[in-house]
Amino acid sequence: MARVETDTQGPVSGRRGLPVASDWWQVEVVADDVHRLVEPHVDDLLRCNVWLLRGRDRDLLVDTGMGVAPIAPVVSTLTRRPIVCVLTHTHSDHVGGWWEFDDRRIHELEADVLHPDRFSPDLGSLISADWPLAEVEYLRSVGFTVNPLMVDAVPAEGFDFGTWSLRPGAATALLRDGATIDLGDRRFEVLHVPGHTAGSIALWEESTGVLLTGDMVYDGPLLDRLEGSDVDDYAASMRRLRNLPISVALPGHEQVLAPDDFRRIVDDYLMSRVDGGPNGR
Repeated sequence: MARVETDTQGPVSGRRGLPVASDWWQVEVVADDVHRLVEPHVDDLLRCNVWLLRGRDRDLLVDTGMGVAPIAPVVSTLTRRPIVCVLTHTHSDHVGGWWEFDDRRIHELEADVLHPDRFSPDLGSLISADWPLAEVEYLRSVGFTVNPLMVDAVPAEGFDFGTWSLRPGAATALLRDGATIDLGDRRFEVLHVPGHTAGSIALWEESTGVLLTGDMVYDGPLLDRLEGSDVDDYAASMRRLRNLPISVALPGHEQVLAPDDFRRIVDDYLMSRVDGGPNGR
């Protein structure tokens, strides 16, 4: 956990009196070839899992967090191999550090969202009052607490909420269903799983049973009614993922999922859709 330095001078213009966290990123070794990076001072609502998976020739970085502080310097302490940066989708809590890497890949349906000429990511503010009211009400309706600020600290004394923003970056490669991410000795298949967003993807390593799910499956409310979401697509994608013989699921939020927990979450979602019950993220 980051060391937090308390601001003894009272509120500071731009940073709203929040303490300074000297180490913004937290790194967890999940396995010999898997690291999880998170921003512990980002609100749980937007605290994304960033996954670094090692390969022989290059490493795979899946999603990049909010990017409140740079992620590339942290990644560089974990590996010296080239990085293939892949986004599971373009919601703001997954795209923050995207621009920091040279090899940037995303599903073709969402490439425009991060292109410098057409940059318009959703929820691109750390202040929830800036978000669309309909999305705030939806998040609350499914059980999320929407706090005024999406962080409880700042990464540096000079941080300013008024000037901070996400940064765009054009994709260097566009992905489609069935594409392969080749790390030399490991290959991940791109699965197009629309529903949360139109261009959501999962990454499947058949040889090991590792599945990176993005925001399609994790242990929490599953969001299928945001702007750009589609309930029918979500259910179809869940049925596709349900049939995979996974050994472990690495989700976009919350904890690593064992096969039984993964299938329970998928089945509960599908049952809620069949029964017309309430649903959540």
